[in-house]
Amino acid sequence: MVRGACLAKSLPPSYDVYRLNLAVFLVYMIIKYIEMITAVLFKMFFNWYSSYFGAIE
Repeated sequence: MVRGACLAKSLPPSYDVYRLNLAVFLVYMIIKYIEMITAVLFKMFFNWYSSYFGAIE
């Protein structure tokens, strides 16, 4: 952990920008992944819900 911080200090500032872009990209990908899972689960739940209440009617 400390060694990584010292390494980052010894590298040029462009590396810091690269790391920041990487962090933003990772957060963006995680959000997209959660959105995808939520959409799939919602679709599955909606299909189950409509088929269940369709059977009652």
